[in-house]
Amino acid sequence: MTGWIRKLITITCLMTLAAWLVFGFSAASMAGLVIGVVLLDLGLQSMHIANQTIIFALHPEARNRLNTVYMVSYFIGGASGTYIAGQAWTIWQWNGVVAVGLVLSLLTVAVHLLGGKKSKHLAK
Repeated sequence: MTGWIRKLITITCLMTLAAWLVFGFSAASMAGLVIGVVLLDLGLQSMHIANQTIIFALHPEARNRLNTVYMVSYFIGGASGTYIAGQAWTIWQWNGVVAVGLVLSLLTVAVHLLGGKKSKHLAK
């Protein structure tokens, strides 16, 4: 696997982070909402495809099992984020949701940048 996937994932992580920044700075703007949604969707969908590219290349004979584990993890992460953001909405409304999105996006960037160096399949 070449290093382009790692670069792509870095870009997509930064796109999701940028989306939450746009949401935070343009809470009352329809244009800001549209730009944020486009950034968030492009970032998440691209990251999802890049991640699947990585897992499908790991053990071609185990693609179904690896994809199952990945998708279950993806669903649990999405459901957990939704729950946490819902709780933040109850307490702090939009600013709480944006804060949750920012924190989770920052964690994603940190894990990717700090943890990815150990991945042999991305080191080339």
